[in-house]
Amino acid sequence: MNLETSPPPAPPPSQFADALLLDFVAPGLLHSLGNQLFAIQGSAHVLGASKQTGRFRETILEACGKAEHALEVLRHAGPATADPPRVEQAGILLVRLADVCRVPLRERGVRLELAHSSKDSPRRVDARTFVRALCEILRCVALEVPACYAGELRLDLSDQRGAGVAVDLALRADPGCLPFRIGMTAARAGSAGVLDSLAVGVDELAVDCLRLRIPATGATA
Repeated sequence: MNLETSPPPAPPPSQFADALLLDFVAPGLLHSLGNQLFAIQGSAHVLGASKQTGRFRETILEACGKAEHALEVLRHAGPATADPPRVEQAGILLVRLADVCRVPLRERGVRLELAHSSKDSPRRVDARTFVRALCEILRCVALEVPACYAGELRLDLSDQRGAGVAVDLALRADPGCLPFRIGMTAARAGSAGVLDSLAVGVDELAVDCLRLRIPATGATA
């Protein structure tokens, strides 16, 4: 009797990408949800005993909104669903994504900062494409920098006439810390599979700077 069995088929590459992206955003998601639950709990505790009920209600509503935004990042970064595609402003998505991704990057010694003008972009993009592309490149950057690294990763969002949006990622080492020159090249190579599947282009502007080119969807808001 032949007891030999064939090994189970390997899951498709998309499932590996889903698992890696969810693993990357999980620390930031838990951190964000924990902060918002703490704010809600504290405000609710004093709401009935305070005359300034309006202020505490605003705090609770704001915390609920931030928690919802964090969960939206998780949904867009995770496996595809039957939900219809969502189109949102790129600047708003970038702010929400950065709030979640700061935590895993900080654990690698990298501070995530946004250029001020990035928050104001009215260009609309497919939310899933935008979030997955940026989460993937940020995951690869965090994976490539050495544990002893200390520096800043600055994101600069700009509108590309007739071609969607671009996000520049510039990595800068802190004074006294040696720059990690091969990190961005390796991050570009590591993210190629996911970015290609999303039809997102990536250019290496310098040894420490990448540019993502993400197609736009629809008109500006």
